[in-house]
Amino acid sequence: MEDKVEFEVDFGVDFNSALYCKIYSGINDWDKPQFEEEGMREIGSQEVYTLKNCLEELAAHHNKVSVNFKGCYPKQPFEETLIRFSSDVDAGNSSIAVIEAEDSVVGFCKINYANNVGVIEYLIVSAKYRGKGYGVQLMEWALNRFKELGIHDVDVKVADGNDAISLYEKYGFKMNAHILRLKSGCPILCACKNSGTQPS
Repeated sequence: MEDKVEFEVDFGVDFNSALYCKIYSGINDWDKPQFEEEGMREIGSQEVYTLKNCLEELAAHHNKVSVNFKGCYPKQPFEETLIRFSSDVDAGNSSIAVIEAEDSVVGFCKINYANNVGVIEYLIVSAKYRGKGYGVQLMEWALNRFKELGIHDVDVKVADGNDAISLYEKYGFKMNAHILRLKSGCPILCACKNSGTQPS
């Protein structure tokens, strides 16, 4: 009988939906050498600065599509995020894979792992390079890395309004719960506070 892998997935950011589901897939589905694809490789902590353009594009995208939190991205300065990325990789509890084209990083995936739980923290492909299968390559790299580490519980968070959710749905992820978040300092919350109204 074929072995099965069970993943528990959580999507949730802002006033978002948190999706908890279980995914059953044959182990062999992820045994393809996707990581060896041309233009894709893992990077070390010294190279995280190459991810800044992707982070900037993601923040701009979130500010455009976010249902309730337009203007609230990035949540912290890019430089601080990149320093944290570097520390995570050096600590041995994170890995980052990048897609490179035209001598630059056009997409990346950052995963974290601790206490037998994995997190897909970022999965980004620049708009210009979408539709080429890069998102799928990064996703399969992440799932393979978790498999190698013996991790079966995986969380992923997607900002409400981000169309990237369709990629996860293709892997069978389903909505199961909602997470609500109150973020002080966001324009929508400040406007409501100043007007004396409550966010709807």
